Amino acid sequence: MDRRTMLAGTAATLAATATGARAQTTGDTEMTDQPRLVMWGAALMVHPLQARLDAVAESGFTHMTVFPADVARWREGGLTDADITRAIRASGVGIATIDPYTGWVPGWSLEGLDEFTRGFIGYSEDEVFRMADVLETGQINMVESAGAAYEETAYADAMAAFAERAKARGLRPTFEFMPTSKIAGLREGWSLIQASGADVGLTFDTWHFWRSDPDHDLLATVPMDRILEVQVADGGAEIVEDLQTDLLYHRRVPGEGDFDLTRTLDVLRGMGPIRSVGPETFSQEMNETATADEAVGRNAAGLAGLMPEIADKLG
Repeated sequence: MDRRTMLAGTAATLAATATGARAQTTGDTEMTDQPRLVMWGAALMVHPLQARLDAVAESGFTHMTVFPADVARWREGGLTDADITRAIRASGVGIATIDPYTGWVPGWSLEGLDEFTRGFIGYSEDEVFRMADVLETGQINMVESAGAAYEETAYADAMAAFAERAKARGLRPTFEFMPTSKIAGLREGWSLIQASGADVGLTFDTWHFWRSDPDHDLLATVPMDRILEVQVADGGAEIVEDLQTDLLYHRRVPGEGDFDLTRTLDVLRGMGPIRSVGPETFSQEMNETATADEAVGRNAAGLAGLMPEIADKLG
């Protein structure tokens, strides 16, 4: 199967009970000696809801994440919002965050985007807030995509305004820099969060860090209580085709690539306890060959190999 066929197949696959219920299913992200263990949705994107929940529930991961496009697809497939909530509650798996949300950015528009991208990010604030209620998550992950030309003050004001609206809905936002976006690296991403003055946490993705400017000295200056999520993904020494293709189809399971993830994780550990950690492996190979159980198990083994302190949890 070629990459474009895979893209089309993936696109076809994706397409205020708040406070009390969220407390039960999301867990807290206070700094403790044991991080929250999150199976990020990238490696499970071709699998149905119940298969994901079953695989995660049996793995040692306590949480998983959901794309807005997942919720849209499950609804199209006949699940009601009540069905989705009920399945999640029954599984015992918490939903760590709904990810990504892009509509906060100034000048956000879907005009000129391909069908896959429109289906992946094309959700309004109200739609994503309602999805968060259905998932009973207390967090929403912001990224930049399809926005106006980057100007820090305008973006900072938009981030702060969105953070206030999210807070009113019982949601805490995080922000994730990406080398494929206008906020490409840690320096720009952390600067934007600071400029906003808002209670926005950082989602730190090792793939994004290594594919932008992997400045470990800079990383060590970020307050650890602002790094709410750590996504661990590996990659090859060379970019495959281009950054976007590499990001979506050629990430590697933690420990199976060429990034010095041990160094990065050691720096993070030196900054304080890691609150929440898990693999995020967008991979054409995994989408084509892995069952949900295999995808979760392989990612669990990779993460445990890099983080022996959690190996006994991911059996």
